[in-house]
Amino acid sequence: MSFGKRLKSLLAKKRQSQMDFALRLGITRSRLCNYINDRSEPDYATLCTIAEALQVSVDYLLGRSDAPEKTAPGTPRADE
Repeated sequence: MSFGKRLKSLLAKKRQSQMDFALRLGITRSRLCNYINDRSEPDYATLCTIAEALQVSVDYLLGRSDAPEKTAPGTPRADE
């Protein structure tokens, strides 16, 4: 699943409007829509802010893990 699809799914799951989430991140709704539609990708700082706001790991957002749970650095994931 792409970054945009995961982001869209998480926003729906948390019942978060795109406008409110964009304001929370300090970006425009247009920029958020570009992320959701896979037209662009956030920089690292914004990616971390998105992950924190949605309470998921960066790895999950990027599709490198199917487990949305955040883990502490150095903590082995369940799939390892």
